[in-house]
Amino acid sequence: MRKIIPSLSALEIFECVARHGNLTRAAEELHLTQSAVSKQIAGLENKLGVVLFKRVRKRIELTQYGSAYALKIKSCLDRIERNTQDLIDQRENGTSLDIAVSATFGTQWLIPKLKDFRNKYPGISINITARSDPFILNNSQFDAVIYYGNDVWQGTRGDLLVQEGKVVPVCNAELVNHLSEVSVDMIAQLPLLHLSSREGAWKQWFSSAGLGADFRPLRGCRFELFTMLTSAAVSGLGVALVPEIFVCAELAGNRLIVPTAHFIRNDDGYFISYNDDPINKEALDIFTFWLQGHCKLLAAASSTLAQTQAA
Repeated sequence: MRKIIPSLSALEIFECVARHGNLTRAAEELHLTQSAVSKQIAGLENKLGVVLFKRVRKRIELTQYGSAYALKIKSCLDRIERNTQDLIDQRENGTSLDIAVSATFGTQWLIPKLKDFRNKYPGISINITARSDPFILNNSQFDAVIYYGNDVWQGTRGDLLVQEGKVVPVCNAELVNHLSEVSVDMIAQLPLLHLSSREGAWKQWFSSAGLGADFRPLRGCRFELFTMLTSAAVSGLGVALVPEIFVCAELAGNRLIVPTAHFIRNDDGYFISYNDDPINKEALDIFTFWLQGHCKLLAAASSTLAQTQAA
Protein backbone atom coordinates (compact mmCIF):
# COMPACT_ATOMS: atom_id res chain seq x y z
CA MET A 1 0.00 0.00 0.00
CA ARG A 2 1.26 3.47 -0.91
CA LYS A 3 0.85 5.12 2.50
CA ILE A 4 2.13 8.53 1.42
CA ILE A 5 -0.56 8.99 -1.25
CA PRO A 6 -3.62 10.95 -0.04
CA SER A 7 -7.08 9.59 -0.74
CA LEU A 8 -8.47 10.13 -4.22
CA SER A 9 -11.46 11.92 -2.66
CA ALA A 10 -9.19 14.44 -0.92
CA LEU A 11 -7.28 15.07 -4.14
CA GLU A 12 -10.48 15.59 -6.15
CA ILE A 13 -11.70 18.09 -3.57
CA PHE A 14 -8.34 19.89 -3.56
CA GLU A 15 -8.33 20.12 -7.39
CA CYS A 16 -11.88 21.49 -7.40
CA VAL A 17 -11.12 24.15 -4.76
CA ALA A 18 -7.90 25.11 -6.57
CA ARG A 19 -9.77 25.43 -9.86
CA HIS A 20 -12.53 27.62 -8.43
CA GLY A 21 -10.46 29.46 -5.85
CA ASN A 22 -13.57 29.41 -3.72
CA LEU A 23 -14.82 26.94 -1.09
CA THR A 24 -18.51 27.66 -1.69
CA ARG A 25 -18.40 27.09 -5.46
CA ALA A 26 -16.31 23.96 -4.99
CA ALA A 27 -18.79 22.63 -2.43
CA GLU A 28 -21.66 23.25 -4.85
CA GLU A 29 -19.93 21.36 -7.66
CA LEU A 30 -19.02 18.46 -5.36
CA HIS A 31 -22.46 18.37 -3.70
CA LEU A 32 -20.84 18.69 -0.27
CA THR A 33 -21.15 21.18 2.53
CA GLN A 34 -18.58 23.95 2.74
CA SER A 35 -17.58 22.61 6.15
CA ALA A 36 -16.87 19.15 4.71
CA VAL A 37 -14.75 20.64 1.94
CA SER A 38 -12.82 22.79 4.41
CA LYS A 39 -12.13 19.77 6.67
CA GLN A 40 -10.85 17.73 3.71
CA ILE A 41 -8.45 20.52 2.71
CA ALA A 42 -7.22 20.89 6.28
CA GLY A 43 -6.72 17.11 6.53
CA LEU A 44 -4.79 17.07 3.24
CA GLU A 45 -2.51 19.89 4.38
CA ASN A 46 -1.93 18.09 7.68
CA LYS A 47 -1.05 14.83 5.90
CA LEU A 48 1.34 16.55 3.49
CA GLY A 49 2.80 18.94 6.05
CA VAL A 50 2.45 21.72 3.48
CA VAL A 51 0.24 24.81 3.43
CA LEU A 52 -1.69 24.65 0.15
CA PHE A 53 -3.94 27.72 0.57
CA LYS A 54 -3.54 31.13 2.11
CA ARG A 55 -6.61 32.37 3.97
CA VAL A 56 -7.08 36.08 3.28
CA ARG A 57 -10.19 37.21 5.17
CA LYS A 58 -13.04 35.43 3.35
CA ARG A 59 -10.92 34.52 0.34
CA ILE A 60 -8.48 31.68 -0.25
CA GLU A 61 -5.48 31.72 -2.53
CA LEU A 62 -3.10 28.96 -3.58
CA THR A 63 0.38 29.16 -2.10
CA GLN A 64 3.41 28.60 -4.31
CA TYR A 65 3.46 24.93 -3.29
CA GLY A 66 -0.29 24.62 -3.68
CA SER A 67 -0.24 26.08 -7.18
CA ALA A 68 2.47 23.68 -8.40
CA TYR A 69 0.75 20.70 -6.73
CA ALA A 70 -2.63 21.63 -8.21
CA LEU A 71 -1.28 21.55 -11.77
CA LYS A 72 0.23 18.11 -11.25
CA ILE A 73 -2.81 16.69 -9.49
CA LYS A 74 -5.14 17.99 -12.22
CA SER A 75 -2.99 16.28 -14.86
CA CYS A 76 -3.02 13.01 -12.89
CA LEU A 77 -6.79 13.13 -12.34
CA ASP A 78 -7.36 13.89 -16.02
CA ARG A 79 -5.20 10.90 -16.92
CA ILE A 80 -7.06 8.62 -14.49
CA GLU A 81 -10.37 9.77 -15.96
CA ARG A 82 -9.14 9.24 -19.53
CA ASN A 83 -7.69 5.82 -18.74
CA THR A 84 -10.94 4.79 -17.12
CA GLN A 85 -12.90 6.01 -20.14
CA ASP A 86 -10.47 4.16 -22.41
CA LEU A 87 -11.11 0.96 -20.49
CA ILE A 88 -14.86 1.43 -20.89
CA ASP A 89 -14.43 2.23 -24.58
CA GLN A 90 -12.26 -0.85 -25.09
CA ARG A 91 -14.93 -3.01 -23.49
CA GLU A 92 -17.62 -1.51 -25.68
CA ASN A 93 -15.92 -0.28 -28.85
CA GLY A 94 -12.28 -1.33 -28.86
CA THR A 95 -9.14 0.72 -28.15
CA SER A 96 -8.71 4.47 -28.73
CA LEU A 97 -5.56 6.56 -29.16
CA ASP A 98 -5.23 10.29 -28.49
CA ILE A 99 -2.72 11.82 -30.90
CA ALA A 100 -1.46 15.41 -30.87
CA VAL A 101 -0.54 16.54 -34.39
CA SER A 102 0.83 19.67 -36.02
CA ALA A 103 -2.03 21.31 -37.89
CA THR A 104 -0.51 21.03 -41.38
CA PHE A 105 0.44 17.37 -41.09
CA GLY A 106 -2.93 16.56 -39.57
CA THR A 107 -5.25 18.37 -41.97
CA GLN A 108 -3.27 18.13 -45.20
CA TRP A 109 -1.98 14.60 -44.91
CA LEU A 110 -2.97 12.43 -41.92
CA ILE A 111 -6.75 12.91 -41.66
CA PRO A 112 -7.42 12.06 -45.34
CA LYS A 113 -5.60 8.73 -44.74
CA LEU A 114 -7.50 7.74 -41.57
CA LYS A 115 -10.29 6.03 -43.51
CA ASP A 116 -7.71 3.49 -44.65
CA PHE A 117 -6.63 2.94 -41.04
CA ARG A 118 -10.22 2.51 -39.89
CA ASN A 119 -10.88 -0.04 -42.65
CA LYS A 120 -7.79 -2.05 -41.69
CA TYR A 121 -8.08 -1.70 -37.92
CA PRO A 122 -11.73 -1.06 -37.03
CA GLY A 123 -11.11 -1.82 -33.35
CA ILE A 124 -8.82 1.21 -32.88
CA SER A 125 -10.24 4.75 -32.81
CA ILE A 126 -7.89 7.67 -33.48
CA ASN A 127 -8.64 10.97 -31.74
CA ILE A 128 -6.77 13.95 -33.24
CA THR A 129 -5.91 17.24 -31.52
CA ALA A 130 -3.93 20.04 -33.20
CA ARG A 131 -0.92 21.15 -31.14
CA SER A 132 1.84 23.38 -32.48
CA ASP A 133 3.86 24.20 -29.34
CA PRO A 134 6.10 21.71 -27.48
CA PHE A 135 4.68 20.28 -24.27
CA ILE A 136 5.58 17.60 -21.71
CA LEU A 137 4.20 14.41 -23.17
CA ASN A 138 4.39 12.47 -19.90
CA ASN A 139 2.08 14.98 -18.20
CA SER A 140 -0.47 15.10 -21.00
CA GLN A 141 -3.50 13.09 -22.04
CA PHE A 142 -1.88 12.10 -25.33
CA ASP A 143 -0.57 8.68 -26.28
CA ALA A 144 1.76 10.17 -28.89
CA VAL A 145 2.60 13.41 -30.67
CA ILE A 146 3.44 14.01 -34.34
CA TYR A 147 5.40 17.22 -34.86
CA TYR A 148 7.80 19.07 -37.14
CA GLY A 149 11.42 19.23 -35.99
CA ASN A 150 14.92 17.80 -36.30
CA ASP A 151 14.93 15.13 -33.58
CA VAL A 152 12.86 13.05 -31.20
CA TRP A 153 11.63 15.02 -28.20
CA GLN A 154 13.88 14.84 -25.16
CA GLY A 155 12.65 12.34 -22.59
CA THR A 156 10.62 10.35 -25.12
CA ARG A 157 11.29 7.71 -27.72
CA GLY A 158 10.11 7.84 -31.29
CA ASP A 159 10.92 7.80 -34.97
CA LEU A 160 11.38 10.05 -37.98
CA LEU A 161 8.35 9.60 -40.21
CA VAL A 162 9.34 11.63 -43.26
CA GLN A 163 11.71 14.46 -44.15
CA GLU A 164 10.28 17.50 -45.88
CA GLY A 165 12.91 17.13 -48.58
CA LYS A 166 12.37 19.31 -51.64
CA VAL A 167 10.82 22.71 -51.00
CA VAL A 168 9.54 24.10 -54.30
CA PRO A 169 7.77 27.22 -55.58
CA VAL A 170 4.20 26.48 -56.71
CA CYS A 171 1.47 28.59 -58.27
CA ASN A 172 -1.63 28.54 -60.42
CA ALA A 173 -0.61 28.12 -64.08
CA GLU A 174 -2.54 31.27 -65.03
CA LEU A 175 -0.21 33.36 -62.84
CA VAL A 176 2.67 32.65 -65.28
CA ASN A 177 0.51 32.58 -68.43
CA HIS A 178 0.76 28.77 -68.55
CA LEU A 179 4.49 28.88 -69.26
CA SER A 180 6.20 25.60 -68.40
CA GLU A 181 9.38 27.27 -67.16
CA VAL A 182 10.06 30.79 -65.91
CA SER A 183 13.25 32.43 -64.67
CA VAL A 184 14.15 33.20 -61.08
CA ASP A 185 14.05 36.91 -61.97
CA MET A 186 10.46 36.53 -63.16
CA ILE A 187 9.51 34.74 -59.93
CA ALA A 188 10.97 37.71 -58.06
CA GLN A 189 8.48 40.01 -59.81
CA LEU A 190 5.41 37.94 -58.88
CA PRO A 191 3.40 38.22 -55.66
CA LEU A 192 5.10 35.99 -53.08
CA LEU A 193 3.16 34.10 -50.44
CA HIS A 194 4.80 33.52 -47.05
CA LEU A 195 4.42 31.11 -44.15
CA SER A 196 4.44 33.15 -40.94
CA SER A 197 6.74 30.73 -39.11
CA ARG A 198 9.27 30.61 -41.99
CA GLU A 199 9.64 34.20 -43.11
CA GLY A 200 13.22 33.60 -44.25
CA ALA A 201 12.33 30.79 -46.67
CA TRP A 202 12.02 32.92 -49.80
CA LYS A 203 15.25 34.76 -49.02
CA GLN A 204 17.02 31.40 -48.72
CA TRP A 205 15.50 30.22 -52.01
CA PHE A 206 16.50 33.35 -53.94
CA SER A 207 19.98 33.39 -52.39
CA SER A 208 20.59 29.75 -53.37
CA ALA A 209 19.40 30.61 -56.91
CA GLY A 210 22.12 33.26 -57.18
CA LEU A 211 20.07 36.41 -56.63
CA GLY A 212 21.89 39.13 -54.67
CA ALA A 213 22.05 38.73 -50.88
CA ASP A 214 20.54 42.21 -50.51
CA PHE A 215 17.30 41.10 -52.20
CA ARG A 216 14.51 41.15 -49.61
CA PRO A 217 11.40 39.26 -50.78
CA LEU A 218 9.08 40.64 -48.09
CA ARG A 219 6.07 41.70 -50.13
CA GLY A 220 3.02 39.47 -50.33
CA CYS A 221 0.51 37.86 -48.01
CA ARG A 222 1.40 35.83 -44.93
CA PHE A 223 -0.40 32.72 -43.74
CA GLU A 224 -0.20 30.71 -40.55
CA LEU A 225 -0.51 27.20 -42.04
CA PHE A 226 0.74 25.39 -45.14
CA THR A 227 -2.88 24.48 -45.88
CA MET A 228 -3.71 28.19 -46.11
CA LEU A 229 -0.61 28.83 -48.18
CA THR A 230 -1.51 26.07 -50.62
CA SER A 231 -5.10 27.26 -50.92
CA ALA A 232 -3.90 30.80 -51.64
CA ALA A 233 -1.58 29.53 -54.37
CA VAL A 234 -4.36 27.44 -55.97
CA SER A 235 -6.57 30.55 -55.93
CA GLY A 236 -3.95 32.50 -57.90
CA LEU A 237 -2.91 34.92 -55.15
CA GLY A 238 0.78 34.36 -55.78
CA VAL A 239 3.68 31.92 -55.64
CA ALA A 240 4.08 29.80 -52.51
CA LEU A 241 7.19 28.01 -51.31
CA VAL A 242 6.10 24.63 -49.90
CA PRO A 243 7.43 21.11 -49.29
CA GLU A 244 6.66 19.06 -52.37
CA ILE A 245 5.33 16.19 -50.24
CA PHE A 246 2.37 18.37 -49.21
CA VAL A 247 1.23 19.30 -52.71
CA CYS A 248 1.53 15.99 -54.60
CA ALA A 249 -2.24 15.84 -55.17
CA GLU A 250 -2.46 19.47 -56.33
CA LEU A 251 0.47 19.00 -58.74
CA ALA A 252 -0.83 15.70 -60.09
CA GLY A 253 -4.26 17.28 -60.65
CA ASN A 254 -2.72 20.38 -62.31
CA ARG A 255 -4.27 22.67 -59.71
CA LEU A 256 -0.72 23.85 -59.08
CA ILE A 257 2.45 23.84 -61.14
CA VAL A 258 6.15 24.17 -60.28
CA PRO A 259 7.10 27.10 -62.54
CA THR A 260 10.87 26.73 -62.18
CA ALA A 261 13.21 23.81 -61.55
CA HIS A 262 15.14 25.48 -58.73
CA PHE A 263 14.40 24.21 -55.23
CA ILE A 264 15.92 24.07 -51.76
CA ARG A 265 16.12 21.01 -49.53
CA ASN A 266 14.99 20.75 -45.92
CA ASP A 267 16.40 17.84 -43.91
CA ASP A 268 14.04 18.50 -40.98
CA GLY A 269 10.80 16.60 -41.00
CA TYR A 270 7.95 15.03 -39.09
CA PHE A 271 8.53 12.79 -36.08
CA ILE A 272 6.32 10.68 -33.85
CA SER A 273 7.20 10.56 -30.15
CA TYR A 274 5.62 8.56 -27.34
CA ASN A 275 6.31 7.64 -23.74
CA ASP A 276 8.63 4.77 -22.81
CA ASP A 277 5.73 2.81 -21.34
CA PRO A 278 2.61 3.77 -23.32
CA ILE A 279 -0.70 2.57 -21.91
CA ASN A 280 -2.08 1.42 -25.25
CA LYS A 281 1.22 0.03 -26.51
CA GLU A 282 -0.21 -2.60 -28.87
CA ALA A 283 -2.57 -0.14 -30.54
CA LEU A 284 0.19 2.50 -30.70
CA ASP A 285 2.59 0.02 -32.34
CA ILE A 286 -0.06 -0.79 -34.96
CA PHE A 287 -0.73 2.90 -35.64
CA THR A 288 3.00 3.70 -35.89
CA PHE A 289 3.59 0.78 -38.29
CA TRP A 290 0.67 1.92 -40.47
CA LEU A 291 1.89 5.54 -40.34
CA GLN A 292 5.45 4.63 -41.34
CA GLY A 293 4.12 2.62 -44.28
CA HIS A 294 2.12 5.55 -45.60
CA CYS A 295 5.03 7.94 -45.08
CA LYS A 296 7.22 5.67 -47.23
CA LEU A 297 4.53 5.84 -49.91
CA LEU A 298 4.49 9.64 -49.53
CA ALA A 299 8.25 9.87 -50.09
CA ALA A 300 8.00 7.50 -53.07
CA ALA A 301 5.13 9.53 -54.60
CA SER A 302 7.16 12.72 -54.28
CA SER A 303 10.15 11.05 -55.98
CA THR A 304 7.98 9.72 -58.81
CA LEU A 305 6.38 13.14 -59.29
CA ALA A 306 9.82 14.74 -59.51
CA GLN A 307 10.91 12.26 -62.18
CA THR A 308 7.71 12.87 -64.17
CA GLN A 309 8.22 16.63 -64.07
CA ALA A 310 11.87 16.27 -65.11
CA ALA A 311 10.81 14.15 -68.11
